[in-house]
Amino acid sequence: MKSHRKILIAFFSLLILNKTASAKNLTWNEAVLLTQKNNSELIASQKSFLSTKATQNTSYSGYLPRLSASLSETQSKTEATDTATNYAAQLNLSLNIFSGFLDLNKSKMYEANTSVAEANLRASLAAVSAELRTTFVNFIFSKIFKKLTADIIFRRKENLKNVQLQFQSGRENKGSVLLSEAYVEQAMLDDLSASHDFEVSIEILKRTLGLKSTDEIEISEEDQMTFLTEIRQKPLEKPDYLKLAKTNPDVLALQFQNKASMYSYQMSQSQFYPSLDLSGSYGNYDTSFFPEKNKWSVSLTLSFPLFDGARDYYTVKSNYLKYESTLLQANDKLIQIQTKLKKTYQDYIESIQKEKVDLSFNHAADVRAQIARSKYKNGLMSFDDWDLVETDLIQKQKSYLNSVKDRVTKLSLWEQAQGIGVLDENK
Repeated sequence: MKSHRKILIAFFSLLILNKTASAKNLTWNEAVLLTQKNNSELIASQKSFLSTKATQNTSYSGYLPRLSASLSETQSKTEATDTATNYAAQLNLSLNIFSGFLDLNKSKMYEANTSVAEANLRASLAAVSAELRTTFVNFIFSKIFKKLTADIIFRRKENLKNVQLQFQSGRENKGSVLLSEAYVEQAMLDDLSASHDFEVSIEILKRTLGLKSTDEIEISEEDQMTFLTEIRQKPLEKPDYLKLAKTNPDVLALQFQNKASMYSYQMSQSQFYPSLDLSGSYGNYDTSFFPEKNKWSVSLTLSFPLFDGARDYYTVKSNYLKYESTLLQANDKLIQIQTKLKKTYQDYIESIQKEKVDLSFNHAADVRAQIARSKYKNGLMSFDDWDLVETDLIQKQKSYLNSVKDRVTKLSLWEQAQGIGVLDENK
């Protein structure tokens, strides 16, 4: 563990980048808060949930009476009479007493739709959490890699000088010089590519945080080390994949969608039941305005559906098939998520082990390179053997950096597969 930290500190010691006065230092906690506040994908999911929840409230209107007011002027004429004008002002009240359980199933369906939207919001929180952690660590490691490539250029140039000295003394051939020069050019190309990756990583992180492209951000060396230290988690005991899958938001969304389909099917069945409605009105009527004669009425109506061209029959059949379809989809999604959980967890465990292995290789390659350089200078090692050691060191350095970054990425994917994330933890 100590050697691990020493290697990381050695890499971070290379990060002496010039900071502009306008650059804002960004901590991990600040990044989380900015994402919660500004991320467009997350805000869109939140608004979609609130919209669905507001729609749910409309389903309760079926239980309440409807009240309206009207003011009318009516003119009529027959062959036997002159034109007559009548005025009316009245209040109208109507209430559905029984609708074949339509309102009950409608409110339950809307409630299930709200649960679907809530599950989708959880999935969005998990996805944005994984994206934030990935973009944050990519930004950090693009900086580290940029400085590593600069260090490699310096190392390759120093190696070239050594080879040229050996060539001038007659102890080396021209081919070794040319190969060393090519290595310098390759290192410069890698450095150019690293610069481009760094610029792209900044823009991607800004988009995730919801910042403008003109905003300047910086992550201090201390905050980078804090982030990587805090995120280092021990592997969990073998998880219960079925239990985790049952709480996965994608699975829950389909299960609630299946419930909504069931209530929709039951709603369509209500068309075969009679409907009982109560209505009444009270107001004034007269031949002059404002009408002064009182008038009221109350009616209780029981209606029976007889035949509507088989529309209701096929609507019921269609909704039942949809219900069966969503049930199969929900069961299949449960199996898929179990497999995904197992795969992402195994990948995460392997990434932890790979980081340890690459750390050991990196340490060994560094020691071998120091010994090989000394031997080559003293003529105790051939260029070909020394070249293999130097190239191996560079590859091991890159591999170790990638494995550290990969561990963070695999952790993000493992949490996303569970439907959890840092945005959930900070709600």
